[in-house]
Amino acid sequence: MRACPSGCHPGSGNLPAAAPVGMSTPPVFSLFGDIVVSGRWRAADEVRVRTVFGDAKLDLAEAISDDDVLHLRCATTFGDISVQVPAGVEVELTGLSVFGDRRLELAPLPRITGSPLIRLHASTVFGDVRVRSAGVPQVASLWRRALDRLSPPPPTALPHRPRQGPSDASSVEQR
Repeated sequence: MRACPSGCHPGSGNLPAAAPVGMSTPPVFSLFGDIVVSGRWRAADEVRVRTVFGDAKLDLAEAISDDDVLHLRCATTFGDISVQVPAGVEVELTGLSVFGDRRLELAPLPRITGSPLIRLHASTVFGDVRVRSAGVPQVASLWRRALDRLSPPPPTALPHRPRQGPSDASSVEQR
């Protein structure tokens, strides 16, 4: 996440013309679909995302914000919330998860001077919340690990055997 100097606008001399800035806020609601926001985009001081039967995936690696604090409010029903932040960004995670996991996996680095504090309020029902820094290895959720243990192993290929059928018609005795 990059702090943008005050007065920073697309097309001004502060941002390269070759890298346009995307939407200022992501879609706010999705029913039976995912919301994915990544690449270079300008984050408002408060971003709200809500999905029903879909995931919310926010990548803040190239997001630009003028604010000292960025408020993210995400909620899903039957979906996961995934937020990727650059290493060295501080995140406060609050909210509620019903039948889901919550993971805050940040790199063990001090906060980068000038980077905004991210306050994420995430609520899920039948879904997981994951906040990760770049470079931190991904860990499977408790539900995924349990399902992997309970599922039968994939079938192995059986050796090929010629098919046993009735004998050739010419060898059949006729009366």
